Amino acid sequence: MKVQIIKAHHNWVAVAYTHFVTGYRLTDSCGWYVVFQSPVQDSVIERIALNAKTGGSATSSGNNTTGTDVMLGIASGPLVRLWAFSTHSEPVRRTLIGTFNLGVRVEHLLFVGPQLVALSGAGSRSKAGVWHTSTQHWQTQDVAHLTTYDTAGSFLLLGTATGAINYIDMQKFPLRMKDNDLLVTQLYKDPNQEPITAISVYLTPKTNLCGNWIEIAYGTRYGSVRVIVQHPETVGHGPQLFQTFTVHQSPVTKDEEQIFIQKVVPDTDTLYVRLASNGKRVCTIRSVDGSAVSCFVVAECEGALRPRRLLLCGHRSGATQMWDLTGPIDKAAKTLQAVASATTSSGNGGGEGEESPVPDGGPTPDELVRLLTACDLDATPAPVVVPQSPNRPIQP
Repeated sequence: MKVQIIKAHHNWVAVAYTHFVTGYRLTDSCGWYVVFQSPVQDSVIERIALNAKTGGSATSSGNNTTGTDVMLGIASGPLVRLWAFSTHSEPVRRTLIGTFNLGVRVEHLLFVGPQLVALSGAGSRSKAGVWHTSTQHWQTQDVAHLTTYDTAGSFLLLGTATGAINYIDMQKFPLRMKDNDLLVTQLYKDPNQEPITAISVYLTPKTNLCGNWIEIAYGTRYGSVRVIVQHPETVGHGPQLFQTFTVHQSPVTKDEEQIFIQKVVPDTDTLYVRLASNGKRVCTIRSVDGSAVSCFVVAECEGALRPRRLLLCGHRSGATQMWDLTGPIDKAAKTLQAVASATTSSGNGGGEGEESPVPDGGPTPDELVRLLTACDLDATPAPVVVPQSPNRPIQP
């Protein structure tokens, strides 16, 4: 069975197949092992969300006096099902919290803290559905012209096609007194009312001695990037426009090295891990069993002795392969900070998980030829193959 979706949270990973989801946990003593499996769904799983909450005296070895509760959300069409898994006892106890209807097709499913959020950006029929842990209540709210979103702490920020940035405080979960609808507050309005297509939010930790700063960068449909900020001394006045970019004007730097994963062709067993700052290749990942990669996700795991950045790959064979990118990323970052001559070595970086000596990020001509040999370059469109699960009868 083909792996459809992979989601990770803390030291947990959820792997979604066509009609069910399997949950894995990482401990130092046992490594990765299967903890739970969702019931088989009648409909094809389109979205999943995972939230792991560790309580009690949890340790990296997996010992936990009160257990670890995991919440799993599954979306199929407009329906959202939410389960809670109690893993501190054997066997694992599974509880169906509820089945909720958003009214329109769910396009995004995520947790903001312990709250499950379902979003649909279908133009004027955009909706947001929220299940709140404290009230145990599912609330659906119309959010006109939803185009993008991001989260910061307990806040959910929503970008719209009208140029407005709205937010919902998931911790307070405010409801309007007149109609009991979820209160969606406008945070900022684009000065040119350009449709907002991307949002990135940075919220300083509460322990910061300088107070809470909110910095929001958002992009518009017409190529503008604006940065708005709200400082502690300007609380109550709303975010202020700090700067507007229409082109790149200065190098982008971050406290930690960002990476992106390049999948050159749709049907391939090879992924290229590259630095986001300059595009240089960190390493090349090639499937162990030769099966094509169907989906992948990068996750930071802190459940072991040291934080690790993992690349989780789902394959058409049904396998899930995990790669630890921590070492190659650290070495690549140190190499960039060291002498520039260290990047002049040449050669192919096509080994399985090997660090690549290729200074450029993309595939070499020889690598590209190898990737294309596995592709069907016929101009005739291939018939659509509907995947079947052994848990589902074949429809006539």
